[in-house]
Amino acid sequence: YGWALPRSPDLRVEIYIDHGNERRNKEIFDELIKQRNEIEEIIGASLHWDRLDTKRACRISISKPFDVENPDDDRKSVKNWGVDRMLKFMDVFQPRIRNFK
Repeated sequence: YGWALPRSPDLRVEIYIDHGNERRNKEIFDELIKQRNEIEEIIGASLHWDRLDTKRACRISISKPFDVENPDDDRKSVKNWGVDRMLKFMDVFQPRIRNFK
């Protein structure tokens, strides 16, 4: 689980799937994407499902526009959104990934 500030002015909340084995990472991702509708319904938003076929790992994320130059109130709002989304990610994904060895 992580927060990222990619090059675009966004805050990204993500689960990065990397067990150290590319084939296993893709299998886990493929199993999770079968549950996409249920997962997105619980989280309350569409997610970005990035299998990253040219990479070893995979990523599932959601992002929100964010610029560190924004006023304090805007930054606080995005920070609260990020914490809320991270907690939802953990609630939704943790029981699912626990089953993968």
